[in-house]
Amino acid sequence: PCWLGAPAPAAAPPALEPVAGPGYFAHLRYLGQLDRTYLVCEGDGELVLLDQHAAHERIAFQRLRDRAERDEIAVQRMLFPSVIELPAAEAALVVEHAAVLARVGFDVEPFGGGAVAVKAVPAGLRQDAAAVLRELLGDLAERGGSRAVTERLDQVLATVACHSVVRAGDVLAADEVTALLGQMDGVDFRAHCPHGRPVLLRIGTSEIARRFGR
Repeated sequence: PCWLGAPAPAAAPPALEPVAGPGYFAHLRYLGQLDRTYLVCEGDGELVLLDQHAAHERIAFQRLRDRAERDEIAVQRMLFPSVIELPAAEAALVVEHAAVLARVGFDVEPFGGGAVAVKAVPAGLRQDAAAVLRELLGDLAERGGSRAVTERLDQVLATVACHSVVRAGDVLAADEVTALLGQMDGVDFRAHCPHGRPVLLRIGTSEIARRFGR
């Protein structure tokens, strides 16, 4: 089998060629959902399993990155600012990384002591914005101020993308999967990947036949 986004195991049989050519994903035939986590598809002479969260996350990350480069991130303004209490170290990061947070849709400012006021959040977040903000600040604290701005921005974008897409356990309708597959054709999977996890597994029918002793 061929893992897209991760090296193949040492004992794996010869890998299939990397995904290439326009319309690869759109031409897959969707068969069903496995464990509410993996999308089972049939390709030309192969079985294709996709991690629904990793695939959607990769699409969202690419879109966010493209929009951030054009300063076009969509935001959702709060009717009333949400005040969040943070540890002093994390509250200080709001000021230090205000530009990075703003580029991905978070409008946050100090509110006295360890409190911050959240005035806007990235549009489309599926998870609690306060929890996502805390995770972002924790990531930024770990990476340190010596990292390049682009690197910090990518980390923030990856976290926002992760919390804006379908997750393992979500039931997807066939038309949702079809739309997802079509969107995947617009992403270069050889480029930067948010968290480095495999997006799909391809198993040739010849390998399946070998496993069955045919």
